[in-house]
Amino acid sequence: MQGLGDVMRTRVKRFFEKVTDVDAVILQNGVTPLQDANFFYFTGIPEGLFENSSVVMRPSDGIEVITYVLEEQSAKGFDFDLTVHKERDGFPKVVDRLRGAKRIGFNGEALSYNRLERIRKALPEAAFIDVSKDLDILRSIKGEKEIANIKRSADIVSRTAKGVAGQLRTGMTEMGLAAWLVTKMYSEGANGTSFEPLVCFGPNTAVIHHSPAKTKLRQGSFVMCDYGSLHNRYASDITRTWVYGKANTRMKAIYETVEHARAAALETLRAGVNTADVHRAVLQVIDKAGFKGYMPHGTGHGLGLNVHDGMPTLHDEKPMVLLENMVCTVEPGVYIPGLGGVRIEDDVVVQKGRPRILTTAPRELIEVPVKPQR
Repeated sequence: MQGLGDVMRTRVKRFFEKVTDVDAVILQNGVTPLQDANFFYFTGIPEGLFENSSVVMRPSDGIEVITYVLEEQSAKGFDFDLTVHKERDGFPKVVDRLRGAKRIGFNGEALSYNRLERIRKALPEAAFIDVSKDLDILRSIKGEKEIANIKRSADIVSRTAKGVAGQLRTGMTEMGLAAWLVTKMYSEGANGTSFEPLVCFGPNTAVIHHSPAKTKLRQGSFVMCDYGSLHNRYASDITRTWVYGKANTRMKAIYETVEHARAAALETLRAGVNTADVHRAVLQVIDKAGFKGYMPHGTGHGLGLNVHDGMPTLHDEKPMVLLENMVCTVEPGVYIPGLGGVRIEDDVVVQKGRPRILTTAPRELIEVPVKPQR
């Protein structure tokens, strides 16, 4: 598989060593963006959309990719069986490959109800088992090449962040800065963006998932950019916050609190620690600083082929023990309606000791000199 055959075979083997109660697995992509990252995890295919394509896995036979002729060139040369159909719908071939299986695993997080019901009706004698949690657990531990891809993606967004201050001008819009971010990421080597950039000025920085609008930049405002790139399908996710002009005392206090909360997370986060303890360490700093209730989200999320991978989640609602080579974000924030907010987000690899930080853009408070509109 273009140098990846052994890696992919090992992934299939590890899955069936853990999940012994199924004799076949079906993974299906829908129409973009409703794709199943597991399709690419087990195949290693670096390009192509593969809409309405399927992977069938069996313990003894490895994997087979069933895809439309449009993706034939992207799917050639890999270490899996390949079936290419010229009809828009490859459903008959999928059913044929699953025929005879008594217990079929599927990813309940990605396979639509309609698609599942269609397969059920075609194979009424088979039982269907949701293996989504098993897939999440398998993918949560990243291999060396996966971490290298995430690191490359993190380098792209870090270099991009270092150029933001030079772009800020009085009167520029959030949409204008978002467009620059996307262009810059591609120029730095990104294969794509991991999500639509969130760019916020002033009071909009208190809206956690604010979409960039025509809001214009004014002196004395927070500027927050939350964005990510893709490299070989692997995602990065970074947030940095600047002040355009001089920060007042309140703004400095918010920024300092978030930076201290970030440090507390990194001090706590390591293999063997419960995710709830990481989140509580962050909240303790924020609460003590007088901002209790102003961080309504978790401390971080898993990162990989999806920008929000299934595991781990740094929160006390779904506690779990961190394992070595999990990759996640660390992103504390404080948001004051009417004033604005600060979030500082890094991508990290869980280790036995302190985590390895993949994103390298500066984290200290930067007050950007005011510049006239072009």
